[in-house]
Amino acid sequence: NRNNTGAGSDYFADLLSRLLYIELGSAYREPLFRQALRATKFISIDVNPGVNPMNPGAWELGNAPKLGYGVNLKLYGQGNTANSEFMAWTRALLDNNQIPWQTATYKVGSAGGGTIGGEFSSQNIEVIDFGVPLLSIHTPYAVSSKIDVHSLYKAARAFYAYRD
Repeated sequence: NRNNTGAGSDYFADLLSRLLYIELGSAYREPLFRQALRATKFISIDVNPGVNPMNPGAWELGNAPKLGYGVNLKLYGQGNTANSEFMAWTRALLDNNQIPWQTATYKVGSAGGGTIGGEFSSQNIEVIDFGVPLLSIHTPYAVSSKIDVHSLYKAARAFYAYRD
């Protein structure tokens, strides 16, 4: 949203700044705030269109998200593209927790949808987009895989439980 509390606003940065000030009091300094932003890891969870076996035309099948193969790490869409180091960190987190995952990118010329990841990465925050593939995305009835949904739950739980 493009408003004063949306992802494109300064709301998150202001909130983090206030929390740091409450914690640090008069010791609060702008460089500490910037350091906190750089140390933040952020997941943007969204769904992705999965390969429809009846109409696979929008996908290059070697890079397409398939139902039943785990959480989908999004690459090169209109949203955010995580840097290679954060992508490797995320893959290691998923592997270490035995969570199945797959990567996906659209066929050249097929852009795909955007996420809020770009707004947060512009604040120097590590961001990755992931979710589950769906058939018939953005319709009244969509089809997903229980394995993928459970993998997403486990991935989010592992991410939030992680401590440096």
